[in-house]
Amino acid sequence: RLTEKSNFSKELDRITNLKGTGTGKLILGDSLVDVNARVEHADITLSFNYPKVPYPINISKGRVNLTNNQVVVQGISAAVGKSEISGLGGTVQWGKDIHLDISAERAGVSLDELYLYLNSIKETQTLLKDVKEVSGRMDISSASFSGNLATPQRWNFTSAGSVSGLNLKMNGFPGSMKLTKGNFTFDRTQLNLQDAVTEVLDANLTLNGMI
Repeated sequence: RLTEKSNFSKELDRITNLKGTGTGKLILGDSLVDVNARVEHADITLSFNYPKVPYPINISKGRVNLTNNQVVVQGISAAVGKSEISGLGGTVQWGKDIHLDISAERAGVSLDELYLYLNSIKETQTLLKDVKEVSGRMDISSASFSGNLATPQRWNFTSAGSVSGLNLKMNGFPGSMKLTKGNFTFDRTQLNLQDAVTEVLDANLTLNGMI
């Protein structure tokens, strides 16, 4: 066991069906009182289940450096359900809470799966309380995230990409809103839509602007 019993290691204990391989270098410290073990340059191929994610997680490649209070990942390619991500890198630090500072080069996201996942998290349920159903796909060309998982109101994130086949149903709104295609950029303060071809009730619109 390389980590003390922190919140992070407690979350690791919840992982099941762990399969795969990893090759790297295990380094031990000089003191027997504080071994301070760490893993460097570990190339991994893994699959596992995690109770907070409703779909199996499959990591096809990537490199990991692990110490007793953080993990640094590089070049991770992974798939979760019908979504996939590549070029994932960054740092996960743990202590009292878990802090992430990560970025990705590309991702393809199944919006129906993402909605079901976010709607299962207490911290994000209130943001989605008026959303009844979401489907479609989001292709991300770049993304970054930084923040403490326990305080979503302080998250910093940016993303850019495109959306296709979006179908959105909301409480109090007749019918559904459809977005055939469109490009976007967004962060914690605004959403910028470009050439968004939409269908709302009986009207077809092309939207450009900020929300």
